[in-house]
Order: sequence, then C-alpha cells, then structure tokens
Amino acid sequence: MSNGRPSSSTYVRPLDERESGVSVVCLHPDEATGERLADGIEATGDTANATAVTTVSSAFERLDAEDVGCLVCGLTAGEPDGIAVLERLRAEHGDLPFVLVTGDGSERVAADAVNAGADGYVAYDGEPGSEAFRTLVDRIDVVVDEYRSHQRYEETTELLFRLTEYTTDTLWMFTADWSETVIVNSAYDDVWDRTKADLIEDPTNFLEGIHPEDREMVREKMGVLSEGDPADLEYRTLTDDDETRWLSVHAEPVFDEDGAVAYVAGFTRDISELKRRETRLKNLAETTRKLPHARSERAVVEIVVEIVDSIVGCPVSAYWSYDGAERLEPLYASDGALDAFGVETTEALPDIEPAHDEMGCFEAGELSVVADYGDLANPSVPRADLGTLMLVPVDDHGLLIVGQPGPAEIDEFEHTMVEMVEQAMVDALDRVEREAELERQRTELERSNESLQQFAYVASHDLQEPLRMVSSYVSLLEEEYGDSFDEEGELYMEYAVDGATRMQAMIDALLQYSRVTTKGDEPTETDAGAVFEETVRSLELLIDERDATVDSGELPAVTVDRNQLGQVFQNLVENALHYGGEEPTVTAGAEREDDRVHFTVADDGPGIEADQHDRIFEIFKQNASRSGSTGIGLAMCKRIVNRHGGEIWVESEPGDGATFHFTMPATAETEIHA
Repeated sequence: MSNGRPSSSTYVRPLDERESGVSVVCLHPDEATGERLADGIEATGDTANATAVTTVSSAFERLDAEDVGCLVCGLTAGEPDGIAVLERLRAEHGDLPFVLVTGDGSERVAADAVNAGADGYVAYDGEPGSEAFRTLVDRIDVVVDEYRSHQRYEETTELLFRLTEYTTDTLWMFTADWSETVIVNSAYDDVWDRTKADLIEDPTNFLEGIHPEDREMVREKMGVLSEGDPADLEYRTLTDDDETRWLSVHAEPVFDEDGAVAYVAGFTRDISELKRRETRLKNLAETTRKLPHARSERAVVEIVVEIVDSIVGCPVSAYWSYDGAERLEPLYASDGALDAFGVETTEALPDIEPAHDEMGCFEAGELSVVADYGDLANPSVPRADLGTLMLVPVDDHGLLIVGQPGPAEIDEFEHTMVEMVEQAMVDALDRVEREAELERQRTELERSNESLQQFAYVASHDLQEPLRMVSSYVSLLEEEYGDSFDEEGELYMEYAVDGATRMQAMIDALLQYSRVTTKGDEPTETDAGAVFEETVRSLELLIDERDATVDSGELPAVTVDRNQLGQVFQNLVENALHYGGEEPTVTAGAEREDDRVHFTVADDGPGIEADQHDRIFEIFKQNASRSGSTGIGLAMCKRIVNRHGGEIWVESEPGDGATFHFTMPATAETEIHA
C-alpha cells in the first residue's frame, strides 16, 4: 500500500490534466494585509498565482467560478471569522485546501484551527518577513499536492468501479478465509440469478446456487486458492427456474507484504451459450456419422434435413436435386418447409428452372443469405411464406434451402454450421455416386461371371463330349486297323490321340480355374504341413520317376481353403519336379510376417529368365510344350493366392534355380519356430 492506494501494475492515465501552477485566494478583511499576503506568496512561490479578496462572498464567488487550489484565510476574516469560513468551505467544497494565517501564534489558536479541519496554520505579525512567507508557501504546496493526489486517486478508483459495472462478468474479491466479501459487482445478480446483498452477508452464499454434482469440486478449488495457488474451473449453476447455466472462473490469490494470502480475487463468466454451441457441434458430429451409412441421395438428404431442423435450428429445409438438364427437381423437404411453401408433399413443389433466382445461386456455386424470400425478383415459389434463408449449393449435386418461416437473423455460428453440413453432404453424395458406379460395375461383373460359368458348363459338358468321341473312335481305329497302318500312319494316329487327350486336360484345368472363386470352400484353420505331406504322397510316382528329393521345414497353420492350398502346393512342386533338371531337389519353407505367412517352394533347376518372371503367371503362358502341361498351373496358383488376399511371385537367376514365394493369412496362434 502507498498513501492508502493499493499497488498495481495497471496503468491509468490521470483523468484531469491540471496546470502545474497553484491558484490561491487570500481572504482578509483588511485590503492592505490581503494584498501583502498575495504579493508575498507570488514572490516566494515559483508557480503560485495569488488573488486578494476582502469579503467572504467574493471569495466563494471565485471558488465557484475558478479552479482554485487553496484558500488562505485570516483568523479574523470579518463576519464570520476564519473558523466559520472553514466550516462553510467544507460544506460547499469538500476537502479543498485551507490554510489559516494569524498574528496570534498561541497554541490555542493552532489547536482550534486543526480541530476545525484546517490543512495548515501559519502565524505572522502583520509585517511578515521572507521566512514566514516561505513557511506559508511550503505549506500551501504540501496541502495542494496531497489534495490533488487524493483527487486523482478517487477519480481513478471511481473509474475502475464504473468499469466493474460495465462488464458482464462477475468481478469479486474475498478474504483468504472466505469470511468477508471485499468486492463484488452488480453483474453477480445476472450471472448467478442471486442477490449481491446475500453474498455480502454470507460470502459462501454462492455455493447454494451451484449444481449439487459440481459443488464439492468448487469447494476443493476454493481451498487450493486460499493456499496460494491460482484456480481455473468450469461448473454448473441452477437458477430459481431450474435453468442450468455453465460458468467459467479464473481466480488468483492476493498476497500481503509478508507473502501470506490476504485475499482471493477473480472473475466469473457465463459460458452457457458457449457450452450450448459445443453441444450443438457435438450433436452435429454425431449425427453426420449417419451419413456414411446412407446408400442413396434421398437417404443423405433426409439425414441433412434432420440436422438442419434439430441441430442448426432452422425448421425450413428443402433440397432440389440437379438432373443434369438445367433444372433442379425437389427431392425432400421438412414439414416446416412444406408449410412455408404452402404444399402438402415434396412432389407438389415446383422445379427450379433457369430463370429462377435460386438457379442463379446454384450456378454461382456460393452460399447466399437472403434477408427476405419475398424480396427475390423471380423466386421459384412466389406464394411461399418465407423470411430469412440461406441458399446452399451442394457442389454440382443440387441446392439446399435453409431458413426460418419469418424474418430472423442468421448468426455467424449458424452460418458456419450450415457450411459444415454442406461439406459433409458433398462428401456423402460423392460417396453415394461412387458406390452407385461400383454397384453398376459389380452387376456387370456378375453378368460376366455368369457368362463365364455358362462357358465353364459348356466346356465341361458340350465340348468334352465331342473330344471323348474323337478319342474313342481314334482308339477304335488303332485297335481295328492298326496293323494296316504304316509307320507314318501310326504316328498320325498317335498325334490325334495325344491332341484329344491334351485338349480334354486343358478344358478340365480351365474349368477348375474358372471355379476358384465361385466353387471354393470357406477359409478355415488349416495345417499347412499336413497339406504339404498329402501333396508329396500324391506325387510319389513322379518323384520316384524323377529320382527327386522333396522336403520341407515347419509349415504352420493358416486360414485358407484347404483344397485350394493343396492345389497351390501340387502345382508348384510338380512344376519344380518337371523343370528341376536331373535328380531335382525341392524344398518348402515358411515364416510369419505380421498377419501373413510367407511360404517358399525352391528348386535347383536351370532358373527362369528375368523377362519371364511375370509372364509365367498368365494363363496359357507357361511352357505348354511339356508333356502333360496345360499352361494353366501357375495361373491357377495366382488366382487362388489372390482369392485369399495374398501375393505370389518368383525369384530366379538363370542357372541358379528358382524360388516361388506366396503369402496366406495366418491364424491367431500361428508361430514359427527356428
């Protein structure tokens, strides 16, 4: 504290820019004495401006009319005397400095002057010397400076207290133990819906207005504040009408010179509207989550109309869809919109044509606010009873109209919410279009697959029957007339039988290829090691014939179609046996990679040229010249692996063997041991 003023870092400019000089009125019934006093004050003081008067009335006229800094008055000022003049001065001009001068320097006179409220008392003998006037001027300077400082302090304090009344926040200060209310402004009544008088009487009265679920939290923060730590919190209050309000508080401890908490002070702000907006945004986010599940344009629009009505708070909402022919067709409207447009169903709404104002907004592609629908030059529904609305182009999908049935201000928050709805709507409608296109492609693919199935049926029945017939009759020819053929004829017969047999094998393989996705079993947990062993047993004759060695490391369980995994192993091992050179060695292995199992089947054959690494997995692009080869084996492997979401590839260098890699889904318990 300094001169009764609390210390503060807040800057406040002096409100009254006063001159540095002091205007002094010297009141004495003797004109000559009064003039000597005025002349002596001006001669001794640096900035004093003194005026002599002889009557009390003339002195107070100057005090009323001018900015006088001090009244110097003789003890004997006529009728009334100096003490009576002081009493009048205090009554009319408050604390304006008053200095009493007299030739009687008794203690009694000094005591009477001080007791009467004089700011100074200077004795002189009628002919004062320079020292006496120096004492008088010094006293005038001191009391005027104190008076002006006090005035500035009071004016600044008054300004600060006025500012507390201008704010809508509750400003408050309590003693550290919350036993006394030091400061509270009138905003408390509005923010809390409680009286300031009750808080002054009981500083903890505000606790009764706090929501019961938040009261203990507030008490804890009060303790934290009293112990010297700042506090920030949000809590709810209940009004007499059971209205819930949200308040935000920031508070700081105020320390004394010894470092102890003397007061606690802060401000409380009503954030109910902010909380309501947060709730609306949360509801908006939750409701827009429904949009990804909408499967049609109408379903999207119905959700959006619900959002606009219940969350944005605009009961009038309707959507016109763009048909691509320079026209917008009504698709869906809220009940509030139907009432405002004066129709009973959405279908009764008119199309928006190129000449309508709404079409111009759609073509411009920017949201537009219309203060009054009736002000439009050429609206699509002239009879509509509409007030303020927003015309919202939804990209190139259509036009959303959002508004109120009568004149109403659409604030920035509502404007922002509608923009958010519009963007979510664009995303949803774009997705609906993409899904519709995918559905068309899926339908077309199903037709194609159906044709493939029909072809497979033909291949398995109609085509194979003539082949069996050719093969049978050629065999009969060989049996009945074989002895009649010369060497060249026998060779032709062999070619015919072999060609028919190979054709039948290719048709069978093609049929299997076409049924990989349509006739496969559901993936189940499968022991890959057991499947590989079965594959090896089924190829024993070929393994013995090739004098080959086939082995494997640990092959774990996978989630696959068991039969199709066997087909992959059989095709890869059989391929390795045929191309592995003399006495080939084939080795299978596996390792876990995240949620997949990476299998390998390696041989020690002549290898594969780099430009053939991709080509060999294409149908009929293998080495079909090999006896018994259909040219479909590796293509079949690729189709099966892809069906399981895996990949297949080959790594090989000419002369260094080949290693085929493929991945399959691992089971949850799959674990590879080294």
